[in-house]
Amino acid sequence: MLQISEQKYGDIYIITLQNDDLILKTTNFGCNIISLYTKDKNNIFGDIVLGFDSIDDYKNQDKYIGAIVGRCANRISNASFSLNNKEYKLAKNNGPNHLHGGINGFDKKIFKYKILDNGVEFFYLSKSDEEGYPGNLKLKVSYILNENSIFINYDAVSDEDTIINLTNHTYFNLFGKCCDINNHFLKINSDYFGEIDENGLATGRLLKVDDTPFDFRKFREIGNGLSCDNSQIKIGQGYDHPFLLVDEKNQIELWEKISSRRMIISTSMPCVQLYTANYLDGTIRGKGGWYYNARDGVCLETQCFPNSINNGVSDVILRKNTEYNKATSWTFDILNK
Repeated sequence: MLQISEQKYGDIYIITLQNDDLILKTTNFGCNIISLYTKDKNNIFGDIVLGFDSIDDYKNQDKYIGAIVGRCANRISNASFSLNNKEYKLAKNNGPNHLHGGINGFDKKIFKYKILDNGVEFFYLSKSDEEGYPGNLKLKVSYILNENSIFINYDAVSDEDTIINLTNHTYFNLFGKCCDINNHFLKINSDYFGEIDENGLATGRLLKVDDTPFDFRKFREIGNGLSCDNSQIKIGQGYDHPFLLVDEKNQIELWEKISSRRMIISTSMPCVQLYTANYLDGTIRGKGGWYYNARDGVCLETQCFPNSINNGVSDVILRKNTEYNKATSWTFDILNK
């Protein structure tokens, strides 16, 4: 039986969804996931996501912790793209590039919302030329709870041709307490990862994972890969790379051996960005006074391939009056090995 409650903080609401397996706290500010409680091997609930103790902290952060990001997740080269023979200029908010929708992307917007029988739907109208993007975009994001799974659905439509690439930027730590994620084990069904340049931008070149720290086709300890002498690990200051996914479901697994918590990710997206919180530097005060450092969380951002609009791939183009529908699910269980 799903229980749903709401709390008001000015024009911001916190919505709590709870069943026997999961407790999810979210907000209409940036569709942020504030807390996510799951059970460990001893049947004890623990919060497995990074976040903050106050709404003001979410408003002031610049690390996208827990947020929906868009219109386009990840980096766009030179903060520009061409569509229908017209060039569009975007905000440069990451060196020479555009990152996660710009200066005031979806992570900074107040969404309208509606409570459902099994979750919550968030709505936002992104007006034409917002952050430089064409088209009035009607966006809907839903979080649905079903037993031990969370389903994230993205739906959108635009009155002009535009580009869109949405993702959720939650930082996970399955141990549920203050520690790094080096001893988390990760599996990604992927034969290729994307090369990045010195600015973290996807170049469009795909590299084989064979014999590299990017080979997660079997469970691999994240810290083991981070300690490898690899030029791409050095450039990214850790993992900050896209992986081209194989299969149609259960493409990603994250497992923490002490708690035995496992997360299984299925997605309709073609790619996942693995990010090991490389730019958390101990200056951000999180929940319970925990100052977040690099490696304190791991992001698994399902999305279309980053910068594909400038790399000859059209999967981020949304044509006028055509529906955009993408989905990702997180399923949680216990894995003893």
